[in-house]
Amino acid sequence: MKPADTLQILVASLARHGEKTAVFALQRSGLETWSFAQLVSAAQRLAAGLIKAGVPPGAPVLVCAPNSPAWLVACFALLTVAAVPMLVDTQLGDEDLRQVLRDSETQWGFTTANLARRLTREQGNFSMKLILLDADIEDPHSWRSYLTEPSADSLNQFPSANPTDPAVLFYTSGTTGAPKGVPLSHRNLTSNVQALLELNLIKDTDRFLLPVPLHHVYAFTVGMLGPLTAGTSIVFPRSLTGPQIV
Repeated sequence: MKPADTLQILVASLARHGEKTAVFALQRSGLETWSFAQLVSAAQRLAAGLIKAGVPPGAPVLVCAPNSPAWLVACFALLTVAAVPMLVDTQLGDEDLRQVLRDSETQWGFTTANLARRLTREQGNFSMKLILLDADIEDPHSWRSYLTEPSADSLNQFPSANPTDPAVLFYTSGTTGAPKGVPLSHRNLTSNVQALLELNLIKDTDRFLLPVPLHHVYAFTVGMLGPLTAGTSIVFPRSLTGPQIV
C-alpha cells in the first residue's frame, strides 16, 4: 500500500482493516470495543455533521478530554474535514487554560461534561461551541447528535488537506512559561508513522497498551497513529493506577 501523505488519507485507509477490533477501552461498567470499520464510519458521519454545522477547513478545534474511543472519532472527524485538532491537557491550570483559549481563538471544542463547565468559565469574551464526548445520545450537545450520513462518494465531499498544511496543533509549555501552540503538518506526522512502520516493530497480531494521554505528540504518533495504521489493536486502561495497568 502506498504511504499516506496526509492524515486525512491515513484515517480513511484504516477502514481496510475491517471488523478487526481497533480499540479496547476498559470502563467501570465493562469493556468497550470498536472495530476499525466502526471508527472510520463514525468519523466520516461526524465529519459530515461538522461540515453541516459550519466547521471550516483549517480551523483549530479544541479536543480536551481523556483518552476514549469517542476522542478518536472526534479527532479523526476533524482530520477528515481538514480542520486542525487542537490537543490540550485536561489538567492545565486555570491561567494556562485561559492563555490557550485566548491564543487559539478557537470557536469549537470537544470535551466532557465536567470539563465543559470549566471551559465555559474560562473562555472569557468569546463563545465557544462545545460538543460533549460523554453525554447521552439524547443530549443535543452529544457528539452523536451531529452524526450525518455522508454521500456515497464520501471522501470527495470533504475538503482536501495538503501535506504541508497544519494537521494537528499541540499546546506545550516546554520546560517553562505559558503553553505555546506547536503546529505539526500532515507530512511531519505521516513521515514519522511511515518510519515507525518500516522498523517492523509493530505487528497486526499485537495489542498496544496506551495509558499516556493523547495530547502528547509521542502518544499521538507512536502510541496511536502507528499501531492503528499497522492494524494493531490499542488498549485504553480505565486509569493510570498500578492495579488498573496490570
